[in-house]
Amino acid sequence: MADDHDSAAADARSDLQLIRAVRAGDTDAYATLYSRHEGAARRLARTLDSRPSEVDELVAESFTRVLAVLRGGLGPRAAFRTYLLTTVRNVFYDETRRTRRIELVDDLAGHDPGEPFTDPAVRDLEQAMVARAFAALPERWRLVLWHTEVEGDPPATVARLLGVRPNTVSALAYRARERLRQNYLREHAAARTDDTCRWVADRLGAYVRSGLSRREKGDVESHLSGCRACHLLFVELGDVNAGLGAVLAPAVVGTSAAGGYLSTGTGAPAALWNRVRRMARRRVSQLVAAGLVLVALAAVALALTGSPGPVAGPEQPAPVPPVGPQDPGQTTGPTPGPSDPTPTAPGTVPGQPPDGSDGPDGPGAAGGTSPGAAGPGRPGAVAVALAPVGTLVRGRSAMLSMTVTHRGAPGGGGGRLPGTFRAGLVGPTGPLSTRVTLPSGIRLRAGAAGDGWTCTAGTSGTCRRGPLSPASSSTAYLPVTVAGTAQGGTVRITLDTPGLPTQTGSAQLAVADTGLSAVFAGTVPARLVAAGNSLLSCPDLDPTCRAARAGRPALGRVDNGHYLMTRYAAPGAPTGAPDGGMASGATVRPTGRVVWAGLYWAGTGRPPASPTAYVRTPGGSRYRPVRASRVDTFPTSLAGRRGYQAFADVTRIARTADSGTWWVGLDRGAFVGGIGAFGGWSLVAVVADGGPPRTVAVLDGAVMLRPGGSASVPLPGTPGADAQIGFVGWETDRAIVGDRLDINAGPADQANPDNTAASRADGTAAGWNTFGTDARVLRTRLPSDRPAVVTARTDRDAWLLGTIAISAKVPAG
Repeated sequence: MADDHDSAAADARSDLQLIRAVRAGDTDAYATLYSRHEGAARRLARTLDSRPSEVDELVAESFTRVLAVLRGGLGPRAAFRTYLLTTVRNVFYDETRRTRRIELVDDLAGHDPGEPFTDPAVRDLEQAMVARAFAALPERWRLVLWHTEVEGDPPATVARLLGVRPNTVSALAYRARERLRQNYLREHAAARTDDTCRWVADRLGAYVRSGLSRREKGDVESHLSGCRACHLLFVELGDVNAGLGAVLAPAVVGTSAAGGYLSTGTGAPAALWNRVRRMARRRVSQLVAAGLVLVALAAVALALTGSPGPVAGPEQPAPVPPVGPQDPGQTTGPTPGPSDPTPTAPGTVPGQPPDGSDGPDGPGAAGGTSPGAAGPGRPGAVAVALAPVGTLVRGRSAMLSMTVTHRGAPGGGGGRLPGTFRAGLVGPTGPLSTRVTLPSGIRLRAGAAGDGWTCTAGTSGTCRRGPLSPASSSTAYLPVTVAGTAQGGTVRITLDTPGLPTQTGSAQLAVADTGLSAVFAGTVPARLVAAGNSLLSCPDLDPTCRAARAGRPALGRVDNGHYLMTRYAAPGAPTGAPDGGMASGATVRPTGRVVWAGLYWAGTGRPPASPTAYVRTPGGSRYRPVRASRVDTFPTSLAGRRGYQAFADVTRIARTADSGTWWVGLDRGAFVGGIGAFGGWSLVAVVADGGPPRTVAVLDGAVMLRPGGSASVPLPGTPGADAQIGFVGWETDRAIVGDRLDINAGPADQANPDNTAASRADGTAAGWNTFGTDARVLRTRLPSDRPAVVTARTDRDAWLLGTIAISAKVPAG
């Protein structure tokens, strides 16, 4: 056994990889996790119970419970240690509740701790704020913070757990610390203000930490000058910010255990691993049942109470296991929450978000199947899942995915889908009716929502559909409008079927200032098409320009940062483009009816009062003006220079176009040239090709990626499905590597995994350099063990993510 333990300790896989292996049945992988984290569990156990025999039992039982949870498809994705320590604490509390007795005494002197009084209400409130601030971080950030700030591990050690480079750990730790401070200060502000000052309170934490834009900083300072209550809160937050110190350990392992945990030495006797394995063997039959029972209990609870699940969004957090003792009836380890994804049953309809975005890497964990809310021996279950498609962005239109599923035939088991909302009922399904009540500032738009669903408009709208047969599901994509002042909040949903009680539930919807939100979503037999080209290019008189355009560095010059970028009018462009302006073309060859098409153009400079592109389609006789319906602005990588992305829906134009070259022109003042400037256009289209049904979504916005940064967005789509990923990026550089587009932990671009944003566009000649415009469709396969999250990241380059689209096959049946 010692040899097994030593070999486990030498395993070079990250915690994320080991957790996946455990869920696949690899016991040796769990031995490696045991060897890495047993010392930390033992240190905490010693602070809770000084008896050596009880410490051994507590550690063994905790590891056994976590193993049962992992085998049941739940548990952590990457932050194994914090989950384990919470389990240790909960096991101890469970045992204490079973054995505790009340001792009556007439003299309290012997029980006087001899320490100054600390108000437990204040202490618990502070811990709750810390816990919420910590829970608001992506799981990978939580892991990094715990190991660097609490455990004191060097970046090299944490890098091994994550499977990344040490310098990446250092960067993550810096960003995580800053975000934690801002989140914590925001919690303080939220607890001390009323609705009249909510906008300022939400930003005071970032203001104290110098994390606001110049405009928002000015607005906050203007409010503070005239509001005494907020000014006093600002002064208090300055004191809180100065004393943020070591607050994480009490939030996770409890106040009484934190000090002892941090000061206790380590030790990892391999003999205890034997006990874990023996306990696991004794429970082989119990583990399967325990996993099913745990999932079934969670499903029933969610069905009856409508408990909220995780909220999707960019780097959207998932709560850590609960702080403090659990309910007395809890005997199966930490309460599954959004950090503990529910199993995803094979064949579920796409449109579900991940169970919490894991920051740059996205979520992990997969599942098996569950007996469902109906319970064995009862009629089949109907469950509904509601989640945003992408991110809900203030001032933007967006979409919510609502999937109703009938799991199995009458008399069989049911199931439940992952999502931000879950509710269930039992029995046959007559015509379905769901009432969706949204938070203030978010409104449902009227109209067809796909697959037979129709919805009425309003903050509280109704969506209806005909009957749903057993062993089938239906997904509707609900269009919503998010006001510029929307703050998110609770969404409530009511599900009605004839002859059955009305079922209700609620969840939280998050709203962000930036991100990618859905402009199109549906289940259609369609694929993606993309094309694009540059509208600013290197000057013709430069002797190296011709080679650079062809993608061949001349004297090392191939990017827009090497040239004084000027307006580009492609040779051979049809006449009729704006006089003295810019024009370029790209070949588009759709093989079916265009379902949706969007034209984007972006570049440096301030947007005109009415941004307009001029489009000449294949077979057309002239350029047609296309006015932008939305403009997103952003800072570029150059100091003092700004840029914008304009969007126009060109579906009607695309439907009448032939196959061939699209030409796009802009007025001469649309973009500002100069060294490092960029400008270009892209077309993204959804084309019905007569193939199998696919989950299709187009998300757009303008997200700035700076060196060392990343941005993540959840994607709909069935795990394991073949998929296309559409991608539009701006201000990209071919010579600067280290920019990637990942689907969870794997690259979406197999051909250029470490230089995805490299000034390449479909529809142009092979090797053609678009000087800062990327518009491509990549082929990939979605992860089979979890919902998909796409993450754009960069090591050295600064670039902009403009559009992400997906087309993923829906499994038959």
